[in-house]
Amino acid sequence: MARHVWGPDSAAMAEQFRPSDSILMKYQHTVIDLEHAIRGKRVLDVGSGHGLWSYLMHQHGAAHVIGLEPRGMFVDGLNAFAEEKNMSMEFVQGYDTDVQSLVNKHNIDTVVLMGVEDLIQWEKLMYDIRQTSAEWVIMQTDSILDNWVKFDKELEKYIESSGNIPIGYTLHFKHHNANTRSGINILHKELADPRTGYQHITSDGELDISKAEGIMSKKSRHYIRNFLQHAGYTIEISKLQEKELPQTRSATAQHKLFHWQLIKNNK
Repeated sequence: MARHVWGPDSAAMAEQFRPSDSILMKYQHTVIDLEHAIRGKRVLDVGSGHGLWSYLMHQHGAAHVIGLEPRGMFVDGLNAFAEEKNMSMEFVQGYDTDVQSLVNKHNIDTVVLMGVEDLIQWEKLMYDIRQTSAEWVIMQTDSILDNWVKFDKELEKYIESSGNIPIGYTLHFKHHNANTRSGINILHKELADPRTGYQHITSDGELDISKAEGIMSKKSRHYIRNFLQHAGYTIEISKLQEKELPQTRSATAQHKLFHWQLIKNNK
């Protein structure tokens, strides 16, 4: 897959690749533990990226896998790979706003959302999926612990005066997102380079790291649970990261923020 996406120069890198503890943890909780929502199912992998998770879901018995990805170089390379290997996978260039139509067009059973909540308005997407015939949503988030954010006493009094109780917390902060997704900007999709998906390109064709900043939005686990129930879903399985992974480069894994859920669409 790497050679098809990045070209022959990636061959040596691919041969030397060893999965990190973070990747193995995601594989265990997203694919292996939830295989019953994948095997024999038509799966839509939202934000499929380099295609690893789409490939693993195919290897674990998915009847057909559709990968949705905004970056054309990934889509073209992965389609060439799937065709060469005669695999029941296909990749479509698009955004989360295309999910509902893809679910209906391809009779999708299971929608997979792996770590895309910081790039898309996932609450709106969950409402869209709710209106389809999809049976399952597999969702991996890096949700903040409920005790990280505490209500001030005056704020509690204000909320109580309205006759309601708090349903969770949202944390927003500026983040220097200098990684492979830093150029994907949903606010200016029409300006994106169709091949790479990047908007922040310098005159010499390189990624402009100085502009690769955004506002990150992290939800508390309490908020996510309440929202999903409000939207009409049932949380069948909820799995939290059990131990810190201090050796990984992922800040999320270092602080035990990963959260996996199998969500049933109550049609």
